[in-house]
Amino acid sequence: MNRRGYISTALALVTAGSGGCLRLAADENTTATPGSGTETEIATATQIETPTETETPTETEVTGTEFVYDGDTMTLENAAGQEVRGISDRDPGTQLTVVVNSESERDPFVKRKEPTVQSDGPFSVTVDLSNRSAGTLFTATVEFDSETLDVAAGQLV
Repeated sequence: MNRRGYISTALALVTAGSGGCLRLAADENTTATPGSGTETEIATATQIETPTETETPTETEVTGTEFVYDGDTMTLENAAGQEVRGISDRDPGTQLTVVVNSESERDPFVKRKEPTVQSDGPFSVTVDLSNRSAGTLFTATVEFDSETLDVAAGQLV
């Protein structure tokens, strides 16, 4: 392999401990030397930091206010004591409003509760959905000072 081929394909891997790996990539620049009629090859190194597999994000910060539930749709049983949960970045002690509103003309209902944000952000309310039909669609809304913070589609099962 000639010098040009070697420089253009050279790649070095340097391990930098638990902080990651550093990859040095050689780039080739070709320039003409004035008066000589020949070309001179100049290699420059670029340092690229690559994270390791063992690095993990430190702590997830809550931003905003949102409901917490599994799946794409909030599901609640048509029974008493159904918990609607969420998390908020509002100050502990802040009073929110949660509204669970039926989307069905055959089984209309509106449940309005006022949870308080706890330390570290969780909030929850318990609603009585007994005597309601399974399959009924609803919308859950969390508000603060008449401002809608999150909306979730749901279904009674």
